[in-house]
Amino acid sequence: MPRSSTSSLDGTRADQLKRLRGGLPHVLRSNRFYRRRLHDVKGWDDFERLSFTTKADLAADQAAEPPFGTNLTFPLDHYVRLHQTSGSSGQSPLRWLDTAESWEWWRSIWAEHVYGSAGVGPRDRVFLAFSFGPFIGFWSAFAGAEKVGALIISGGAMSTEKRARAIMDLGATVLCSTPTYALRLAAVAQTASRGPQYGRLAAKYTAYVGKIGKIRDTLAVRSLQISLLFKTQETVSEFFQRLNVHSNLRPISDFRPFRSRIIRRIT
Repeated sequence: MPRSSTSSLDGTRADQLKRLRGGLPHVLRSNRFYRRRLHDVKGWDDFERLSFTTKADLAADQAAEPPFGTNLTFPLDHYVRLHQTSGSSGQSPLRWLDTAESWEWWRSIWAEHVYGSAGVGPRDRVFLAFSFGPFIGFWSAFAGAEKVGALIISGGAMSTEKRARAIMDLGATVLCSTPTYALRLAAVAQTASRGPQYGRLAAKYTAYVGKIGKIRDTLAVRSLQISLLFKTQETVSEFFQRLNVHSNLRPISDFRPFRSRIIRRIT
């Protein structure tokens, strides 16, 4: 007999509390940043009394003790990757270090929850329209595509015109870009797609990575770096025109259910 939704939720909360209690002592023992903010948790009442950590808190900590601040649970030689936020707010970007284990978490989130929700797999060709700088959103998208076994197409060191043509020439089925850059691609590709050599666009999905910015009212769902996935199957001109006018966008996945899994990464 299937479990009721109530018993399922109770089981999930019990597992979450167990994991939290298992990891918290290590953080309190070695992480100076969180030692000042957290305390031992025996139940959900204790959890409710924990203070929130904001991006401003993390940024101030890094400014006070550059370059990485005190939010370090392990010695520096345990970390294998460095990324940072985009800096689009006009302030100094927030740096983030990952161990091999925590980077695998990033890969799994994209592979299982983002690409997995959209049905993206080994038969897909994922085009990443970014410069391959340190911004973490696209690197996690790259790693997730690698984990699902998709063919990854780098869009680094390309002009917008070359990226638009590569998307069409290489038959990319998944496009990853920021929302505003998708609009830029839209304007360029509308011109390129008028040529007789271009037929139907192969892209099935677009994944918007980063802040919604000026089109946040149209694309309403936000979760960490991930905004939305949208499904489409149309001609090149139809696809990019639809992006350009912000109409008929159909969300296929709302990522709120796994927000609880990214507590320490919300900024």
